[in-house]
Order: sequence, then structure tokens, then C-alpha cells
Amino acid sequence: MADVTVSPIFDDSNIISNYVITTRDVTHEIAIEEQLLQSQKLEAVETLANGIAHDFNNLLTAIFGYTSVAKSSLSKGHHAVEALEMVEQAARQAGGVVDSLLAFTHRGDVEKNQIDLDSLFRTP
Repeated sequence: MADVTVSPIFDDSNIISNYVITTRDVTHEIAIEEQLLQSQKLEAVETLANGIAHDFNNLLTAIFGYTSVAKSSLSKGHHAVEALEMVEQAARQAGGVVDSLLAFTHRGDVEKNQIDLDSLFRTP
């Protein structure tokens, strides 16, 4: 693609006697602009995915917490315990989706560490 400029040349009587035409190849500049636009779009998608992942992770934390409280208030043989364990399993699977989103937004730089929360809150 070319950028074309046409400039008139005037004679002594101020009449156009000729033209100068200059062209400049802007193909490379257009390609760079397109790359920048694609990069900005990807950054926006990454930001959105990161926000969704963190919000969803907060919801999963609440689901795990309330499920744990509900299970601890029931006897081992209670029929609702199995249903609560299914909720936990589904939440773990949803957590995998969150991990995938976070891996995408951080380009694979996610490091997972498991923490035993019971040990943090256990009183001696």
C-alpha cells in the first residue's frame, strides 16, 4: 500500500505549470499498526479473563467454606453428606476452569501451592 502526495508547481504567473507526485510505501507501517491492535485486543481479553477468574475463585471459596460447615454439622451417615461431597467435586472441577483462565492470563506462569487451612486455625 502506498501513501501518495500530489503537489502543484506554479510558474511566475501563479498558474499551475506542473505537478510533483511522491509515493511512500506504508505496507510495513500498516502491518505494525495491525499487530498493535491485535496485541491490545489480547491484553483486553486477558484482563477480562483474569477478573472473571478471580471473581469466580472467590465464589468457589464461599462454596467450599459453606459446604465444609454444612458437612461438619451433619453426622457421617447423613444422606446430605454425599450430596455435599458432589457439590465439592463440582467446585473442584470449576476450580480447574479458574486455573485454566489464570494460566491463560499469566501465560502459564501459575504456581499452585496447597495450604492446610485447618493447621492455621487449630488452637493448641
